[in-house]
Amino acid sequence: MSTSLNKYKVRNSKICSVKVSTVLLAQYDEALGKLANAEVQVEDLKLQLDDALGAEEMLVQLTERNLELGEVHLHRFFMPFRSSPVSQKIEEMRITIEDLEALKELNDELEENHVETEKQLNEDLQFRELVVQLQKWVYTL
Repeated sequence: MSTSLNKYKVRNSKICSVKVSTVLLAQYDEALGKLANAEVQVEDLKLQLDDALGAEEMLVQLTERNLELGEVHLHRFFMPFRSSPVSQKIEEMRITIEDLEALKELNDELEENHVETEKQLNEDLQFRELVVQLQKWVYTL
């Protein structure tokens, strides 16, 4: 009987080993799935971090640019004697634009005067031509 008991114990031990192995394999597969999911989440978080860092860098750049533009604005209106090269260039361009607008207005006025003078001269010429024709007619009579 001891042999059959030993066989029984060996057989039960093998069955237990198979059950334990099956449970361990299931746990291993589950752990692999969780690991794959965690790796995907890590990659996603890395992308989000990169996006956030990029957005932060853009925010810093835009803030600096905004401050620079604000300084130009402040210099232009509140500190005319301490101006930066950018505000000087802007001021020069503004003055040039004002000069060009004034020249355009002057050109428009001169054009109006020219047209009016041309009309008056044409009327005067027509009148003189009429007078000459009348004088010719009178001399022919």
